[in-house]
Amino acid sequence: MAKKKGKGKWRKALKWSDKTLQNAQQTDIVIPIMGATGAGKSTFINLFFDKTVAKTSDSLNSCTADVKDYPGPWRKDLSRRIVLVDTPGFNDSHEDEAEILRRVSVWLAKAYDDGMRVAGVIYLSDIAQKRVYGSTRLNLTMLQKLCGDDFYPRIVMATSHWDEVPLHVGEPREEQLRENFWAEIIGKGGKTWRIITRDDALAAIDSIAEEHRRRGLQTDSGTSTSSSGTTVNEDAIALLLQRELVELDKIIPATGAGKELKGNIRNLLEVLKHEVAEEQDPEKKAELQRKLQFLRSQVKQLNIPLGERLRIIFGFYQV
Repeated sequence: MAKKKGKGKWRKALKWSDKTLQNAQQTDIVIPIMGATGAGKSTFINLFFDKTVAKTSDSLNSCTADVKDYPGPWRKDLSRRIVLVDTPGFNDSHEDEAEILRRVSVWLAKAYDDGMRVAGVIYLSDIAQKRVYGSTRLNLTMLQKLCGDDFYPRIVMATSHWDEVPLHVGEPREEQLRENFWAEIIGKGGKTWRIITRDDALAAIDSIAEEHRRRGLQTDSGTSTSSSGTTVNEDAIALLLQRELVELDKIIPATGAGKELKGNIRNLLEVLKHEVAEEQDPEKKAELQRKLQFLRSQVKQLNIPLGERLRIIFGFYQV
């Protein structure tokens, strides 16, 4: 069944410099790779292709500022392409959060508007990280807001950097992630995966691609059962963000991801206001004030215009 499309308000957020999927094919198997800065997204992509196609970094400074797609043949069906999508992490050290959301949003909206379907998402977490930082929590929350819980059965929660920690250290951390942070996604059908070797990366991709091929785009009943036994809503052939932007014709700030990000930035603003008030050193105070102004500019980008607020209040959007 063809999905109803809105007027394309998301297109107003497009910039000439935006990179979107070129030469898209209906048979493409699109898999975004998500996670915090430094989680190993580019390294995962290079593992899959068995060569350096994505620039990597040894620090927390991200090498992925734009959304970049990397197509290549699927080893189990050479007539189809795997398209891995490298996405910038939130709390990135070079780009503001609102701009990151805009870039991710327009790429996904364009792909969906062109008839491309996301087969699944791989979310990477650094197992060598000693604690879960605020940026890690934000990226996980944004994953949930971008995907929507109907899409959870198509998410692979993967851990990376196993070569940096012994098993007796990594395994308890992995269990903590499963129980305290990933439980909702896993409980609704999401899979977990350890990425240690190239074979692990290939197997994770194959798992998503085979499930996607088995399902097809739709079934007559509207639902199917995944290999894990979870009931899958076949209408959820898109990420929630894609449906919000393309079908419901929302602007980016009015999406669940947009509202979540704005709330997070406003919380940071409040913390920073207290720091500015208490700082006595003139130079440090000036630097904090610059950061404060930068955060305010991000909030402004995520404000919902009055007309859109009225559409929400009076129920013009229906999920």
